[in-house]
Amino acid sequence: MATHKVTIDTPPLVVGHMDIVVKVTQNGGKFGLLKISKGGVEWLPSGKVRPFRLSWKRLNEAARTGGKRKRTKRGGKSTAEKAPGTGAGLLAGPTGH
Repeated sequence: MATHKVTIDTPPLVVGHMDIVVKVTQNGGKFGLLKISKGGVEWLPSGKVRPFRLSWKRLNEAARTGGKRKRTKRGGKSTAEKAPGTGAGLLAGPTGH
């Protein structure tokens, strides 16, 4: 089974006009980059030039139709739902994007 390592490079100040870049490696080699911005996310697989882009609305749809729901502790909310103002809860936002 592949081993993945995820590294996050964030700007030192408020993320507003700069993307958050998440570097993902697989078995020690580059697997891809995930860029998170106000408008959505982009996935750039290793060796590719053009990224795959999803708006927040499309990401929400993709996660709900193709994703697997994670169990939470009994009666509790997931970490994403508990962390207001941190970018968490992105899939459950009121506008969907």
